[in-house]
Amino acid sequence: MSLDFLVLKLTQHVIKPLDIHFELSPLASAIAKLRTLAMRLSENEEISRNSDAKDQVNLLFRQGERYFLSQKGLPGRKWFKHVVQAPGINLGYGSEVFPGLQEAIRAKDLDLAKSQRDEIADLIFSLAEQFGQFVSSSRE
Repeated sequence: MSLDFLVLKLTQHVIKPLDIHFELSPLASAIAKLRTLAMRLSENEEISRNSDAKDQVNLLFRQGERYFLSQKGLPGRKWFKHVVQAPGINLGYGSEVFPGLQEAIRAKDLDLAKSQRDEIADLIFSLAEQFGQFVSSSRE
């Protein structure tokens, strides 16, 4: 499941039914940058010919999800650190996408929702930055 799909799901199933206006463009921009750099990396012939570089890039792809961990944890549940998926507050073991953001929007706490959105976008941009370093170094 792509991050783009998760944003679409959030828009269709949470924001629209609540009939509120909430801007997701910072999150969409971060996802677009990550997708672009990841595609450039995966298609880079120079990296594919260099086994050390390929191993490093593959490691980054495998460990990339670690960038989605918040040091602060989710609002009200500091022990949950993953900002893209976590058990929903009222779902038992059921998973929720962008849990801190989704829960803040449902509570109509738009200040918290903006804070969560910006944190998620920053974490995604951090991963994109790591991908970007490989893209830049492969040109040198």
